[in-house]
Amino acid sequence: MQRLIRMRKENEIAVYGDFKEYEPENESLYIYERTLAHEKMFVVLNFTEEEVDFTLPEGIDGSNATLLIGNYAGGRELKDGTLKPYEACVYMI
Repeated sequence: MQRLIRMRKENEIAVYGDFKEYEPENESLYIYERTLAHEKMFVVLNFTEEEVDFTLPEGIDGSNATLLIGNYAGGRELKDGTLKPYEACVYMI
């Protein structure tokens, strides 16, 4: 929890960035981006106790993404794949 608080304090985009949600009808995943000036933050959260397949939204380029915070060791690249139960990832893209 302290890592999340620190990440928010160190990245104004997490608080003040413009918000855009992807797949609002998806009850398993919460996917959104925040944009501030020339910065873009991308967040994907799995709200279930099951693994869930994830497809990167059209227009999001994860090739140069940097994982800011995640709740599983080893992190993950920002690309199509499967999210682990309750996995949460925050990227700068």
